[in-house]
Amino acid sequence: MRVHPRFPYLSERERSFEVYRRASMLEDQTVTAEDGRALAVFSAGRAGAPIALLVNPLGVSCLFFIKLVEVLSRHHRVVTWETRGLPDYYPDDVAGAGEWAPETHARDLSKVLAAAGRGHADTVISYCSGSYLTLYATARGLIAPRRVALISPPLELHAEGEKTLYQKTFPPLLTRIARSGLQMAAIVRGIMRQGAQRAETDADYELHVLNDLPFTRDELTYRYACLHAPWQAIPWTDLLGQIAVSTAIFHGTDDEIVHPDTVAALAAAVPGAGLRLYEHQGHFAVYTSEELIHDVVKFVTAD
Repeated sequence: MRVHPRFPYLSERERSFEVYRRASMLEDQTVTAEDGRALAVFSAGRAGAPIALLVNPLGVSCLFFIKLVEVLSRHHRVVTWETRGLPDYYPDDVAGAGEWAPETHARDLSKVLAAAGRGHADTVISYCSGSYLTLYATARGLIAPRRVALISPPLELHAEGEKTLYQKTFPPLLTRIARSGLQMAAIVRGIMRQGAQRAETDADYELHVLNDLPFTRDELTYRYACLHAPWQAIPWTDLLGQIAVSTAIFHGTDDEIVHPDTVAALAAAVPGAGLRLYEHQGHFAVYTSEELIHDVVKFVTAD
């Protein structure tokens, strides 16, 4: 029996979006985490095929992956899940250290893989802050994929190098929100509302709606900040040197969230990692760039 409706954070109008309609191909099930939480798990492709695990950004919809799922599912059993912190899956969530700890997410990942019929994934693909969990689990030996693909990972290793305006301003604000609580979340949301409104005819409008879900209410913004805070304390430099699987990073040069210098530093820190850049592609290239999608699939299906 399904515990959660499919993508409950979408309004009736948002369910008319192309990105939602394309998701009709996904099978869904509910997996119970170790602490009793119900995780919404989605899959596509032939049972018994090599498993490709997709790790979406923390607190953000897995629908960003849907075009990649369409192609990957021809060769793989594609599995993903809605990570903790998403709006309306757990409306009674409180921001607590245990709820958002990296170890909790890693245990969720193991449960999802077990439910997929195997205890391992042949390939792990992550987008944006989903890269935190992928790198953490891989470096600690919690998963042992043959290949890891990172799309626009935001992990900042050094103070040096250029940063986007977002990197200069928003991560420090999230840290303050996590420490200060709802009042700071309300202040930040008030500032954000002063920004430019996007026309509903924009090509990226649907993706911006999905990306902005954590900022629709004060309590959601606070939850989002608490969700991200624990990952800043990870000793990343030491961990990344322990990664011994084939790794590639895919990134758009016009990404307004993550600067190319950031991903270049990460590629240099992961032994043998490759870096592929895509001119004139932004942060939503995981959905909008056919070239990037093609290259990710080529990487994970190579002999």
